[in-house]
Amino acid sequence: MFLRTGNREMFTGDITGSSSNLSSRAWVLQESILSPRTLHYGKQQMVWECSRSTLSECSIVSSLENDRYLTPGSFWSYKTLLPQESAGTDVDRRGSLYNTWLQIFVNFTQRNLTVSTDIFPALAGIASIFQARLGDRYLAGLFEGDFLKGLLWQTIHPSTSTPTSASLAPSWSWASVGGGVQSGVNVNSSMIAPQIIGTSGARISTAETYMPDGNVASANYFLNASRGMLKVEGYSSHRRSLKETGYELDFLNSIKGDPMHPNSIYGLDVSVQLDRNEDLEKQQDVSVLHLGVWEWDFRLTRPHYKRVETTLAGLVLRKIGDPDHKIYHRIGIATLSVRMETNSPNYRFYEDAERLIAGKWSKEIFTVV
Repeated sequence: MFLRTGNREMFTGDITGSSSNLSSRAWVLQESILSPRTLHYGKQQMVWECSRSTLSECSIVSSLENDRYLTPGSFWSYKTLLPQESAGTDVDRRGSLYNTWLQIFVNFTQRNLTVSTDIFPALAGIASIFQARLGDRYLAGLFEGDFLKGLLWQTIHPSTSTPTSASLAPSWSWASVGGGVQSGVNVNSSMIAPQIIGTSGARISTAETYMPDGNVASANYFLNASRGMLKVEGYSSHRRSLKETGYELDFLNSIKGDPMHPNSIYGLDVSVQLDRNEDLEKQQDVSVLHLGVWEWDFRLTRPHYKRVETTLAGLVLRKIGDPDHKIYHRIGIATLSVRMETNSPNYRFYEDAERLIAGKWSKEIFTVV
């Protein structure tokens, strides 16, 4: 008989999580996901892991077949993230895969790379499988079919210095910042994707990345794309400074916190997140390019009520080079997040917001590199 004293070693924390030195390495994420089976040697015990179950020496067994898309628990496995079949044209299935990819690159960016040029190769194996299952173009870490939401990443800890990976990716790619990122659009589950809604969404007419030799990259090019170009048409707000973004909508304040109003707002936040650690108030002559509106919609326990979470979001852009040429770098994102409870089934506050944006913002075409 063996008796272990002290705290029990946790699989997702001590062996595959933040407490593990091995799991802090970026390459290990791809190896963890792609390998069919893994035998882990922990400090206290060995753990067997495959896509169907996780078993430990202390006889704790976790079946993963029915938990493929749930929030990670104590025995959750990265292997469940790998898509096994084509997404086809099913909107929900495609949305789930796009959200899963977002969760993968968010996790990846929070790990360490010794060689900065490995930033795309260290995900290339996983990216190739997602590309095959989606049948979608892969562009510097993002998929074209989910491009608008994918562009809305934000840095977790903005750096004060120029990242070493800046020359490896265009400014609109998460790989350009060389550090941890997260989604600017609330993603609570890999199973249920927030839906883009409304009529104000931007339109991308051209999206290209370039290989090191200067040629345009193919749809299934997964290695380093040092340059890229987007042509985006959308509503924009030119700002002399970022004290305001243009997303400050006065009509929302009239119903914020009013429990008697049938459309009560209990959360309202306008924010700007810059990619570098710069002073917001010193940012001059920038533009906010509105990308779209995303919404979660789910029922409450109260009869006839539902809770709606809505995000309006756009890129913060700065002109570069010749002032006569409209070429921009991404320097951050701007968002308006609204959380509302309503018993008016046909009320959509974003329709009023979009009318204000269409009336006050101008429609322009931007080239973002």
